[in-house]
Formats: sequence, C-alpha cells, structure tokens
Amino acid sequence: MFNPHPPLTAFPAVLLLAAVIGEFLAVLTKARSWRDFSARALLLSLVFSPLTFFSGYWGAENASQTFTINEELIANHEGYAKLFMLALFVTALLAMVSRRATLNVALFRGIYLTMLCVSTGLALYVGFLGGSLVFLHGAGVSAPKP
Repeated sequence: MFNPHPPLTAFPAVLLLAAVIGEFLAVLTKARSWRDFSARALLLSLVFSPLTFFSGYWGAENASQTFTINEELIANHEGYAKLFMLALFVTALLAMVSRRATLNVALFRGIYLTMLCVSTGLALYVGFLGGSLVFLHGAGVSAPKP
C-alpha cells in the first residue's frame, strides 16, 4: 500500500532551505529577485507542510500494521510537527508584514529572518525525528516473512 508521507516530507525542509539561501543571496546582492524567489519558496512550503502533516496520520496508520512503535515517540514527532506548522504560519505572516512595512522595516525584516531560521530548524528537527522513527525504531518497515 502506498504511503504518501515519506515522499512529501522532503518538500517543507528543502523549500525552507531554499528560502533561507534566497534571503542570504538577497542580502549579499541587494537583488529583489532573490527576495521574490524566497517568498515563493516560503509559500510553497506553506502549501506542502499541511499535506505532509496530515499524510503523517496515514503514515502512522500504515506503520502500525506490522508492529507497534512506542506512542510517545510518535507523539513527540507529531508535537514538533505542530510547533513547526505554527512557526511556519507566523513566518509567512511576518514575511508579508516585512514586505509591506514602511516604518521599522529593518526590525520587521530581522524578526522575519529570525523566524525563517527557526522554522527551518524546526523542519529539519521534525525530519530528524521522523527519520529516527523509521531507521532506529522500524516505523513503516514491514516485518520479515517467515
């Protein structure tokens, strides 16, 4: 049975890393095109993140068919995923505010860039937790047939 969660998991983290790189290049080159690239990557991450999150429930259902994984480990992964989704939403709001700000532009920009880094770090950590569920605890791995 196909599980959409594993292929979807790469999108939010990779798109956020692309947004961070785009923002870094925007600072270095002062080119608006990099900020536009970063905004598009952030928007795509905002689209893929809920898909990835909700496909995790399907992944958990599939993972529990072969053998049982400690629920505390899955709850920890899910909890950090929820925190990531909240941080990503705040980051997207800050991106819009920082692009439209006329006063305190540097302050809004700094807060946005900080939240972008926090969101990226959370995405990578959630991915690490999910990877450890698979590679250390065998979530979603079929049991060998006798």
